[in-house]
Amino acid sequence: MAIRIASVERRRGRSWYRLMAASQEAWVVDQEALESLGLTAWASQGAGKAASEPPEIEPPLLEEAERATARRRAIRLLGQRARSELEMRRLLGAWPFRPDTIEDTVRWVRALGYLDDTALAHDVVDLRVGRGAVGRKALLLEMERRGIDESVALRVVAEKYPREREQEAALRLAMRQLAHLQRLAPAQRAARLWGYLVRRGFDEELAREVAVRAAHESGTAGDAT
Repeated sequence: MAIRIASVERRRGRSWYRLMAASQEAWVVDQEALESLGLTAWASQGAGKAASEPPEIEPPLLEEAERATARRRAIRLLGQRARSELEMRRLLGAWPFRPDTIEDTVRWVRALGYLDDTALAHDVVDLRVGRGAVGRKALLLEMERRGIDESVALRVVAEKYPREREQEAALRLAMRQLAHLQRLAPAQRAARLWGYLVRRGFDEELAREVAVRAAHESGTAGDAT
């Protein structure tokens, strides 16, 4: 049975339209989908409600229009950077798509091979480490925030950023930072280095070891906190 759309909503600054039926059912479509449904002229007549009666539309056409909109949205999001499944769900949820539309889109993108948590974890390590020295703790927190499975995150970090490499990176960072701490007493230097390394995402034990070593190699002495 065809559905008559009662109103169209487009919020300022948004690139989607919400088509509302009298039954309160709603479908979210973009400009391309709106055109495919033949509703562009009708939607432009009013700011929220149509000025003239729109044509009736079959439910499958409305559902397909929303699916197409969600898939285009997903591809644009992936064009910006790699995403985890959790991120994709959250970002699609920022538009008022139906829950089944979101899940259908996630399945579709996954089937194309564009949702890969392992590949994303590799990208996170490459990007964060490439920008400068950072601790493994910071990498794992970033992956957790982005919805990457913990077992995947731990495995990739262990493979790409082993403890020895992390320690070397922390020491290089600490030695550079010492140039700004020459006026401090030795113990203060070590304590400042410890805090600096912890803020960069290195765990407290490693930060302490590196801070003391850096202080010693620069001709100072002292214990971190």
